[in-house]
Amino acid sequence: MFLTGGDIATAVAGALGAEGYRIQSEVAPCIPCGTFVNSEIDDLPVITKAGGFGSDSTLCDALYYIEEMYCGD
Repeated sequence: MFLTGGDIATAVAGALGAEGYRIQSEVAPCIPCGTFVNSEIDDLPVITKAGGFGSDSTLCDALYYIEEMYCGD
């Protein structure tokens, strides 16, 4: 899951009953990848990005990162 903006991330986390966010790695500097804690989707990778942060390729980079997590090289 890729969430852009703090308000969006907070709303989605709340809707899924998450009690927190556990950072496991970084897609790029200041763009964490982790999982929600005690939510309906505990095992799904969640990438969050500040709304005004990132480059033109950030979304593609995040999708590639998730693909590598599941498919490997």
